[in-house]
Amino acid sequence: MSPDERRGAGRRPRPVARPQIPPGPLHDLKAFLYQLYVEAQTPSIDDIVAAAAADDDLPGAPLRDTVHRLLGDARIPPQQADATTVASVLARMAGWDCTDAATRTRELWVRARLHVGGPSGYLRSVAELDDPFALEVHRSIEVGDEPPGLSGSLPRYVPRDHDSTLTAAVRAAVGGRSTIAVLLGGPSTGKTRACWEAVCAPAALSPEWQLWHPIYPGRPEALLEGLPRVGPHTVLWLNDLQEYLHTKESDLGERAAAGLRELLRDPSRGPVLILGTLWPMHHESLTKDGKESGSPARSQARQLIEGAEILIPDAFTGSELSSIATAPKQDPRLTLAWEQADNGQITQFLAAAPHVLRRYRMAPPGARSLIHTAMDARRMGHGPELSQSLLESAAHGYLNDREWNELPQDWLESALTYCTTLNLGALGIVTRIKPRPGESEVGPRYRLADYLEHAGRIERELLPTPESLWNALAEHSPEGERGGLAWSAQERGLYKCAIQLHRTVPSVASYMSAAQLLRGADRTHEALAYYTLASDAGAGDLAVKSASSMLRRNTGPDAALAWLVARAEAGDATAMREAAAVLHEEERTDEARVWWAHAANANDPEALILFAQSFHAEGREEDARETFRRAAQISGERAERYRGGSLEAEIEIHRTVNCLTAAGDDAEALAFILPWTRRASWSAVSAAADLMVKVKGADAAIAWLGTLGEGGAQNAANAILRILDGAGRSDEAEKYLQRFGRLKGDEPSRYALMKTAERLRRKGQIDDALEAYESAADAACASKGNSGPIFDAVEMLRDAGRLEQALEWLRMRSEAGDDAARTMVAQVLHEQDRVDEALSWMAGFSDAGSADAIRQTAWILWKSERTDEAVAWIEARSAAVGAYVLWEMGEMLGAAGHTEKALDHFERAGNGGARFALNSSVKLLAASGRTADARRLHQFGREPDGRISRPWSATDEEIDEAALADASIPAAEPAPFRVTPRPSDVLAAMKKMPPAAWADLFGEASPDE
Repeated sequence: MSPDERRGAGRRPRPVARPQIPPGPLHDLKAFLYQLYVEAQTPSIDDIVAAAAADDDLPGAPLRDTVHRLLGDARIPPQQADATTVASVLARMAGWDCTDAATRTRELWVRARLHVGGPSGYLRSVAELDDPFALEVHRSIEVGDEPPGLSGSLPRYVPRDHDSTLTAAVRAAVGGRSTIAVLLGGPSTGKTRACWEAVCAPAALSPEWQLWHPIYPGRPEALLEGLPRVGPHTVLWLNDLQEYLHTKESDLGERAAAGLRELLRDPSRGPVLILGTLWPMHHESLTKDGKESGSPARSQARQLIEGAEILIPDAFTGSELSSIATAPKQDPRLTLAWEQADNGQITQFLAAAPHVLRRYRMAPPGARSLIHTAMDARRMGHGPELSQSLLESAAHGYLNDREWNELPQDWLESALTYCTTLNLGALGIVTRIKPRPGESEVGPRYRLADYLEHAGRIERELLPTPESLWNALAEHSPEGERGGLAWSAQERGLYKCAIQLHRTVPSVASYMSAAQLLRGADRTHEALAYYTLASDAGAGDLAVKSASSMLRRNTGPDAALAWLVARAEAGDATAMREAAAVLHEEERTDEARVWWAHAANANDPEALILFAQSFHAEGREEDARETFRRAAQISGERAERYRGGSLEAEIEIHRTVNCLTAAGDDAEALAFILPWTRRASWSAVSAAADLMVKVKGADAAIAWLGTLGEGGAQNAANAILRILDGAGRSDEAEKYLQRFGRLKGDEPSRYALMKTAERLRRKGQIDDALEAYESAADAACASKGNSGPIFDAVEMLRDAGRLEQALEWLRMRSEAGDDAARTMVAQVLHEQDRVDEALSWMAGFSDAGSADAIRQTAWILWKSERTDEAVAWIEARSAAVGAYVLWEMGEMLGAAGHTEKALDHFERAGNGGARFALNSSVKLLAASGRTADARRLHQFGREPDGRISRPWSATDEEIDEAALADASIPAAEPAPFRVTPRPSDVLAAMKKMPPAAWADLFGEASPDE
C-alpha cells in the first residue's frame, strides 16, 4: 500500500503549483521540469520519491521537500543530481526518453547555475587573487630599508616540510578528488600564509577555479547560506575554522560540518578544495567526544577534521633556518627575523608578535582596560569581531577607582589610537575591521591580534571577569553568540550572568538552557516557568519530558500531573503521553489508557508504538502491524520537516525505520532510509546497510557501501567488516582489511591499522600486532588524535607477561615526543608499586613546566598515601597548571583536610571554566558544617568577583529568603489530583481508534459500532 493510499482511498494529492519566474536560464530549467511533471499526469510527491529511491542507477535520491522545491520553488536546485533524477523519473512516467531528459536537465542546470552565480560574499577567480590581507594573512613588519616594491608586501616565502603535504592536497583536488586540508598550529605560525602560497603558486590551480571566503553576517551563517550553491572547482577558504564549526548552544556548527562533509562526498559538485586553519586548543574542543568533559559531542565536526590535519611547527627547524641564512639577502625583513627571532620563531617575529606583546605590557590604564576586555570577551566565547560599544561599556570594570578617575575626557579615543597603532608597520593590538561592499555596520568593530588572544587565554585563564563585562556582553554581543556566552558563565558558576544572557534571546534554546540551569540548582518553580516558555515556543518533547521528570522527583506525581494535564487539554500530544506514563507508574491504568488514546489520536508516534507493542504482546499481530505503520508514516513526515543531520531528524528517521521493520515492511524501510543516507549522520548509513543485508543480501550491502566515497570510507569499512564477520566470512574480512589501507594522502589509515592490530592480537601474533599499534599511534600522534593505540598496545603486552617490553616501548615513544606514552610510563610503574621510579620519570617533565606531569606526580603521591608530600607539591606548583588540573588538586587538598586551600583552588578553577569546581565547593562547604553557604552557592552561584551570590530571581518574582533553608523540600504535600476527562472528550479521542483498540481499553464496542 502506498503512502497516498494509506491517507485514504480515492484521494489524490493536490498538484504542485507552477513557480512564477522571469525569463532566463532558471525559467527554462523550471519550465522543462514542470512540463515533464504535467506530461507524467502530475504524480504525487511520494510516488516520485519512491521511484527515485528504488532505482540505484540514478545519480540522486531526493526527499519530499527537495522534489517539491524542484517543481514548485523559484530558486535554483542546489544539486544537479537531484534535478537530473527527478527529470529521469518523470520522463519514464511520461513515456519520454530518460537519457535525453537527463542530458537536457544537466545542460539547463549548468546554464542556470552560471547565470545565477555561486555563493554570495567574497568570490574570486584564483587568477584574480592579489590581496592576501583580504583573506586574513598577517601583515609583515617593515624595517625601513626595504627595496622598492617590497614595502606593504609579504616577505619572501620559505618552503617548509608541511608545504609538500599541502601541495599534495591541492593536486588531489586538481586531479578531480574533492579534498580537505586543515592546517593545525599555534598563532602566527604561518598557517594562513601557507594556504595562500598553495593556492597562488604558479600553475597550482587553473583559472576556472574560484575562491570563496564566507564571513557575513556571521561565519557559520554565511557558510550555511551559501553552501548549497557551491559548485565544482571552488576553494572554500575557512580561516579560523573553529569560528564556523564551534557554535556553543547552537547546531549551526554541526550543520555546517555536515554540509561540508556532504559537499566532499557529492561527485556532482566536485572537485572542491576546503582549506581550514585551527589552533591546537580549538582542534581538541572540536574533536573530543565530550564523554569525560561533559561538553557537547561534535561528531560531524570531528569526522570532517580527523585525518585531514597538517601540523605546522611553532618554530623553523635547523635546515629551514639554514635555507634563510644561505639565501641571497633579498628581503631585509627575513634577514632581521633570522638574526633576532627567539628559538627559531620566524613567522611570529615577522608578524610583529613580540612587539605587540611588549606594547601590551606597557599599555597605559585606558588602553590596557580595552585589551583585557577584548581578551576576556574572546575567552568567554565572543566571536572575533568586537564592537566598540562592547569594549567601551566593559572597560571601566578593569580599572580601579584611582585609574578611572584619572582618565582624561578623550580616554577612549586615545586608548583606541594606542591599540590600533601598527607595530613595525605590520600589526596593531587590535585592528579596525573594514566592512565589505554590501555589509552593514552599526558601529566600529575591531579584531584582537591572534598572538595576544592566545596570550590572554593562557595568562588570564584563572582570573575572574568583572561584572561590567557580562553586562556589556548581554547588551552588545550578537544575539547568536549569547547562548555560548551564557554557557561560559554557567561553567564558571556565574548563574545570574548566565540567566541574564538567556533572557535577552527569546528562543527555544535559551529557554531550555535556563530551565536546565535552574533545575540543576533545585529551583523547581522557576525552572518550570522556563520549561513552559520553551514548550510554548516549540521545544517539542524535550521540554515536556524534562519538566515532568523534574516535578515528579521534586514535588511528587500529582504536581506533575496537574501541569501535564493543563498542557494536554491545550492539545499538547507529548503532555498527553507523559500524563499517561505518570498515571501508569502510579497504577492508575484506566486513566492512563485514556490519555494514551488521546496522544495516539493527536498523531504522537510514541503513543502509537506503545499501542502496537501491547497488541503484539496479546498476539494481535494485524492490529500491531497497522499501528506500527501509522506511527512510521507520522515519524517519516516529521523527519522531512527537520533539517538533515539534526538530532530531531535522526530520531524520527530511526523511529520510522524501526516501526516499518516491526511491521515486517523491511523493503519499505530500506526505500525510506536510502535517500537519507546522503544528508543524515553515519547512523542512517549503518541502518541502511543492515536493512540491505536483510532485503538484498550481504553482497549487495557491501557493494553499496563501497560506493560512498572517501567522505564515509572509514565508516563504510567498519560496516563492511561487521557484515563480513557477521556472515562468518572472516577470510574475506581479512583480505578486505589488507586492501583498505590507504585513505587520505599516502599514509595508512589509522582505522585500518587499529583493525589490523586487533585481529593480529586475537590470533596471538603479538609482535606483528605491536607493529600495527605503533603505526596507528604514530598516525594519532601526528594529528593530535586519541591515545587509544598506546593503551591497547600496553594492555596487550601486559596480558602477555611482557611488561618490561611495554615500558621500554613507551619510553622510546616518549622520547620521540608522544605525550600519551610519557604519561603511560608513570601509570604502569605506579601500578607495579615502583613509585620512586615513576616519580623520577615525571620529575624532568614537571621541571619543564608540563601541567600534565605536575598533575600526574601529585596523583602518584596521593595514591601512594604520601599525603604531606602531595600537599606540598600542589602548593608549590598550582600556579603553573590550568583550570581542570587545579580542580583535581583542590579535590586532593579537600580530602586531606585543607578546606580553605581547597576552596581557593576551586574558585580559581571555576574562573577558568572548570565546570565541576562549583559542585566541589558546595560539597566541601556542606561537609565542613557551612550548610547555609553551601545551599546558597548551589542555588544562586557566584558573583563575578568570587563572592557567593545573594538570592536573586530568574523570573522577576520576589524571593522569599526566609524559605531558602527549605528550598529543596516541598512546603506541604500537594492535594491529590485526579484525571477525569469528560465523556465527550473520551468519545472524541476514541473516534478514530480501530475497534480492536477500543475493545482493548474499555472491553466494549467502539462508539461507531
